[in-house]
Amino acid sequence: MPGTIFDKLFHVFPSKQRPRFFQALGNDGLWYYFLLKGKEDLRLDERIMQLFKLINSLFEGNNTMQNLTIRRYPVIPLSPIVGLVGMLNNHETIVKSVREYRQDHHIEINDESNEQRLEMFNDICSQTAARDLYDIIWLNSESTDNWFDSRRNFTRSSAVMSMVGHIIGLGDRHLSNILLERGSSRVVHIDFGDCFEQAMNRVESAEHVPFRLTRMMINAFCDIGGAKGAFEVTCEQTMQLLRNNKDGIMAMLEAFVLDPLAGWSEANRQLIKSQGEDSISKIERKLKGFEIDGEFFSTKEQVNNLIQKATSCENLSNQYLGWRPFW
Repeated sequence: MPGTIFDKLFHVFPSKQRPRFFQALGNDGLWYYFLLKGKEDLRLDERIMQLFKLINSLFEGNNTMQNLTIRRYPVIPLSPIVGLVGMLNNHETIVKSVREYRQDHHIEINDESNEQRLEMFNDICSQTAARDLYDIIWLNSESTDNWFDSRRNFTRSSAVMSMVGHIIGLGDRHLSNILLERGSSRVVHIDFGDCFEQAMNRVESAEHVPFRLTRMMINAFCDIGGAKGAFEVTCEQTMQLLRNNKDGIMAMLEAFVLDPLAGWSEANRQLIKSQGEDSISKIERKLKGFEIDGEFFSTKEQVNNLIQKATSCENLSNQYLGWRPFW
């Protein structure tokens, strides 16, 4: 980009793929921040951003949902194994926010044991009140009005991404993959490598919930009724909007399958296409109101069924430890 100045220093993150963080000064005088990621195909993430753009346009055309948007960020694939991801300013992962909150308030970071399953789940949860997010939003609010708006933003943005994530089979929603925007408390999801129910179909550490709806999130919602208030209503509105616009959504998702990944052998491309078509079929069934068990649901019934699965102690207790189901 003409006039763009790139910082010569790169910060290497100590995670598995060791992504590089760098910044660039644009010709508009603003700093832009990126992650350079290797050994990872970001084309799926790029396509998910395109899907979010379509869904945002549906929100804009709906009188009751005009204030709802899914926050997008730049995803720039440079090759099948290298790409850039734009970093969001003024955002922090929920896991980091909770860790800092617990350190400041002298609460053990891992105050919940991981040795028990369903039979001890309630005992484990009783060790902490799980009000961390509630308090974090309160402490980050400048006034009571801002606090109310922030909790409402958190509730509704969580609901939107819960429904959209369920439709595309988005898994791996641990707290490092969910960001919290400072000031507004809107949630932003990142890392879409586990779409199309891949996480639920893993041989090891398979996931058992359709989206993240843990007690820490519910406690931070804007209603006394928890998940049964504004969260559920927004879920129903979002799901109905998606179902009403099924054809447009399916047309975009089918392009994921019809555009085979470069660099694969013909046999692998055929396998990927077959798996993709199966995933697309599952998405279409969800948009028609049919869930995994094959039963048809009205929008309200579908949402209620999903919330029950997401909050089931049995399902949560079988999530892998790093997902932090007790949070």
